[in-house]
Amino acid sequence: MNVDTKVKLPAVAAFVCANCARGGLSPAQRRKTPVLPTLPWKVSVKEVPVPCAGRVQPEHILKAFEAGADVVCVLGCKQGNCHYAEGSLRCQRRVEYVAQLLDDLGLDGQRAMMFYLPGSAREDMTAALGAKPPEVPKDQVEPDRLQSMLSDIAQEVAQRAGQLGLSPLHMNLPWKEPTDAAYEMEENDVAED
Repeated sequence: MNVDTKVKLPAVAAFVCANCARGGLSPAQRRKTPVLPTLPWKVSVKEVPVPCAGRVQPEHILKAFEAGADVVCVLGCKQGNCHYAEGSLRCQRRVEYVAQLLDDLGLDGQRAMMFYLPGSAREDMTAALGAKPPEVPKDQVEPDRLQSMLSDIAQEVAQRAGQLGLSPLHMNLPWKEPTDAAYEMEENDVAED
């Protein structure tokens, strides 16, 4: 008897703000170009870098589910320290909206998650204005503390994915990488109003 022993594990899509972990770096370590945090993921994760979590729209989150994600999370700056002022707040509302949609559809809204990292907008603005930044910036966390925060996020995502399991949307479908074609409209597509 030939039994397929392959077990599909839950897949995760993570939209990661390019500025959210810079608050854990010293001014000397910061670059003008943002650097994504290195998360110690414990499950299969497709990271999607974004310039700001506020750029993530509900359709991006839903498209990630359609493409095969069982859980979608967004990592953004702590509210009040976002480079785009209210990006994290907007994203939080959008994640809550998608979670409610998933609940309404019976797919479990816990599949949409939002996490916050320190951000660095205040310190970066101070530096851009030529002012001397404080010795210990208000929102800076020690590198060890930042690593601990990243580990906690990775652990929580893994636990949530394990608890929820595969999404009913695609339990028998393989994880597919989204392609540019997934976002294109056909020439004969028309809006239905």
